[in-house]
Amino acid sequence: MTPVPELAESWEISQDGLTWTFKLRQGVKFHDGQELTSADVKFTFDRLFEKSPGKSDFIAVDKVEPAGKYAVKFLTKEPFAGLLAALGGFWGFIISEAGIKKHGDLNKAARGHRALHARGLEGRAADDAEAATPATSRRACPTSTR
Repeated sequence: MTPVPELAESWEISQDGLTWTFKLRQGVKFHDGQELTSADVKFTFDRLFEKSPGKSDFIAVDKVEPAGKYAVKFLTKEPFAGLLAALGGFWGFIISEAGIKKHGDLNKAARGHRALHARGLEGRAADDAEAATPATSRRACPTSTR
């Protein structure tokens, strides 16, 4: 299988295998109109590591750091070959920091399946009902194709 990035344009792994740097696509927007940045990725994973059962999928990740507005680094405690698979899984969806701060808990505020997609990735704008939800974006990293 070949990984295919969704929100990342590309990624690099350091020589020691401990740092993964992802270059994010520019111009990706959440339903609320906010642009996806590395700050949203950091916010998502800080929140996941603090509050979510999904943190077990990222057990080897020490921290996530912005590396500019459109780049983010995942720093691992040890080489972690499963990072791309984890990012492409259920817990790899990116949420809007501004959306969470405005609307609160996604379990109470998000409505419908369209809340799980970013405007611009599906090739059409969200309608008004969707725009009112705190949007999440697609997975941070790749899915795969054969």
